[in-house]
Amino acid sequence: MKKIALITLLLAACVCALAQPQLQRRIYLWDVTLSMKAYQGRTPDIYDDVVNFLVKEIDGITDESTEIVVLPFQTCVLETWEATATPEGKKRLIKHITDYDNNVPTETNIAGPIQDVQKRFIRPDKYNVLILLTDGGQSDSFGGKASLLKLLERWGGYANENYAYCLYVMLTEKAKEEAGEEIINLAARPGDNLEIVDSPGQMELIDLRPEDLVYANLKDDKTANIPLIYRKSISFPDGVEVRVVAEDSVMNVNQTVVVKDGKVTFDLVYKQPYEELKVLLPEVTSLPIRVELANQDAVKDRSKKILYLTKDNLELRLINKPEKTLKISIIKK
Repeated sequence: MKKIALITLLLAACVCALAQPQLQRRIYLWDVTLSMKAYQGRTPDIYDDVVNFLVKEIDGITDESTEIVVLPFQTCVLETWEATATPEGKKRLIKHITDYDNNVPTETNIAGPIQDVQKRFIRPDKYNVLILLTDGGQSDSFGGKASLLKLLERWGGYANENYAYCLYVMLTEKAKEEAGEEIINLAARPGDNLEIVDSPGQMELIDLRPEDLVYANLKDDKTANIPLIYRKSISFPDGVEVRVVAEDSVMNVNQTVVVKDGKVTFDLVYKQPYEELKVLLPEVTSLPIRVELANQDAVKDRSKKILYLTKDNLELRLINKPEKTLKISIIKK
């Protein structure tokens, strides 16, 4: 029996800017085809391992506001179990998982259940993390690898619009073989919010949330800070680099900087001298900023931690306060 990939999901549960969701929603899409139980002796028996993994994951969620959805599937989603992560809610979900018994032999349809998740279970007002647990690939009866590949290629656009992230856990060597290099390589595309775990081991998923608004004073500030919100109890990896771009009529910023003390600090580079800008600009100027992780793959390979940004488009509020003048009046007696 082969080991399964054990994924520890450490997701932040902090208060964010109002423009962004504030609550987490975890969706476990659980393959319960009989191949998970060594059907006809042709596959490893990993069913109990996956059950134990789900129980441990759900029981370990500490933020009671987190919404949890568990969806066992074969050719379609078979059951829907939902609860918030209160002690009572977690206990109820764990009982559903441990009591579940389905011995109907079927083929495997992964694409259909993912589409079902997109239509029915992902909420754009939440931070959604889809955890797909499977030991196989897309059966030929349901379009084979090509249909799953087509769906995953479109995931990035959908995910960025709906605050969603997909962790595709390939539980066995067979799952990797049936997926093929085309699907595995999708995880290398930047900005798609898709990670494919294709080997046993532990991973931490660290959800970084940049503040929506960044403030800087035109006259006095030489740098600006972007705070990153994440659960402080995690072990944040060293050497995380973020690329900051702010190129418009006022700014000319294109820098890669190392995260330090949970902040991204970048230089403010202007296209004109201060003496000219202070006359041209209003008291508050809103400028777009784009941020992205610059060395995500290197950090993952070195630290076994998966990082992603929940937002890559921010706003810089440039404050141009009028200079005060001191008036002195001399009164002649």
